[in-house]
Amino acid sequence: MRIDPFEQSLASGLQDLIETWMRSKPLFTPNPFEIVERDVPPHLAASITRYEPYRVQALADARIFLGIPLMAGIGLEFEIPEPIEMVPFAQWAQTISPLRIRLTWMRTMAGDIIDTSESTIARVGREAGEWRIISFFDEADRQAMAKWRSYGAAK
Repeated sequence: MRIDPFEQSLASGLQDLIETWMRSKPLFTPNPFEIVERDVPPHLAASITRYEPYRVQALADARIFLGIPLMAGIGLEFEIPEPIEMVPFAQWAQTISPLRIRLTWMRTMAGDIIDTSESTIARVGREAGEWRIISFFDEADRQAMAKWRSYGAAK
């Protein structure tokens, strides 16, 4: 499949957005039930939508998203698996929902054992010529996290 320069710039911008956010997450946490909310640095906040009411919810979600550790090892790589379908949503002409992110890493330095996991961001969209986060989680994700956090608090 040949990608024209416009599509290549879309893919490159999306990959940059994902790498920036995913590499800002911790690699482990002492208590797997505890999600420690983290402050959102200005350079990350700048990649969140500017449209309300989506921005206020995305900023709240970002604090949680940044506190969820990555399952990772040596040579961590991020890939956006195909197919990717862009659809309009609210005021955005191009969004992806959900955006799936495949994480791949090696367990050993020899690279003979490779693991993968998948993460998602609920919705990203093109805004002012750039990819921005519209929503990290959908409502089902938020309910599942609340349940997980309450279970951890009871321990």
